[in-house]
Amino acid sequence: MEIKAPKGTQDILPDEIHKWHAVEKAARDTAELFGYREIRTPIFESTDLFARGIGEGTDIVEKEMYTFLDKGERSLTLRPEITASVMRALLEHKKTGGDLLKLYYIGPIFRYERPQKGRFRQSHQFGVEAIGSDSPQLDAEQICLAMEFYKRLGLDKLSVDINSIGCSNDNCRPAYRRDLITYLKENTDTLLGVLFGEIDNIGNKGLCDDCARRMVNNPLRVFDCKKDGCKQIISRAPRTYEHLCDDCRAHFEKVKETLELLGVKYRVNPNIVRGLDYYTRTVYEVLSESLGAQNALCGGGRYDNLAGELGGVKVGGTGFAAGIERAIMVMDEIGKKPERPGIPVIILPVGGEKAMNQAVTILKKIRDSGIPAELDYNNRGFKLLKKSEEEGWRFAFIIGEDELKEGKVSIKHLIKRDQKGIETAELEELLDSGGKDPVGILENLFL
Repeated sequence: MEIKAPKGTQDILPDEIHKWHAVEKAARDTAELFGYREIRTPIFESTDLFARGIGEGTDIVEKEMYTFLDKGERSLTLRPEITASVMRALLEHKKTGGDLLKLYYIGPIFRYERPQKGRFRQSHQFGVEAIGSDSPQLDAEQICLAMEFYKRLGLDKLSVDINSIGCSNDNCRPAYRRDLITYLKENTDTLLGVLFGEIDNIGNKGLCDDCARRMVNNPLRVFDCKKDGCKQIISRAPRTYEHLCDDCRAHFEKVKETLELLGVKYRVNPNIVRGLDYYTRTVYEVLSESLGAQNALCGGGRYDNLAGELGGVKVGGTGFAAGIERAIMVMDEIGKKPERPGIPVIILPVGGEKAMNQAVTILKKIRDSGIPAELDYNNRGFKLLKKSEEEGWRFAFIIGEDELKEGKVSIKHLIKRDQKGIETAELEELLDSGGKDPVGILENLFL
């Protein structure tokens, strides 16, 4: 039986990898422009980290995590997101008690969900985290950073949706939570079945069974539902930003004001609550018109309670995660094709074993000068040059019997279709003098 990649994963082949390199370079360049430094954390962590950090009532923890016991009977989980891992690392290494830490990461995450266009069970994220401040200007800066990242990729037709879900003070999100439950009770009878333990016999007049369960432990999760009946009820539900305490309202107003100063257009979307329990106050998404219904490219927000949930001292934090696969999908949709780096030189030994030995020697000289080069190890000869455009070759170094006798190398310019002979010693001197532009030295031979 043929062995294939697991469902929901993909192979990234050499013909596509240059797109990934372009996105990763844009991510690093943008993050470092804004003063962020890279962090790398383990791909698997203690299951308890995500249960406590993300929230046991979330879909991610309940349905989507890849969890297993290791040989020591410890429960481990392939990370379904990276923010909790970053916070764990900072707490473990006692890095949260001082100055503001601005960090970024690029890496894979794992979620057991239905694979669909641009969504995989193993996907990759670029994310940033800023820990050690409750500044609303920092929230706005990260939204600006995300937009700059997509700008560098050439993406357009993007929009930013923002919301505030308040804080844990009793007159803020807890009060909103109570009002939301009251509203849901008045508009569906599913909650009564849940509260009285009749899970198997819910009388559903609108909300799906999942949302009926969510109402008890985590009613804000109903905003994540995409089913029509739930969406109709949710559309008339109380708005989080209408129930903010004074501090959270002032914070949200300052975020909006800063976005305007930064020239970032946005709209307030009361249905954004994000799917992780650690979020507080600001939440947002960057959306693309090119993606259809599942149009989120990037999502993030503030998580001031996360450190405390993981056993540390409460510290302000804010961040976002951007899907790399989805960014590449949009680039393909709108025809933004990163340049595929070519290999300027191919060496063709067409004079037997002596020619191959000479080719190996010259190959080293060329690479030592900083020019990427390949050698025709399979002795395909001039037939190989049919691939010159595909591989990005500009020059073919030909070593045949005549070249060996004369102590020369023939250099063929594959774009100009011109050819010149040059003595081996002279070629070595040219390569040594190339400095920062050795390919330019070769181009000068054909002026």
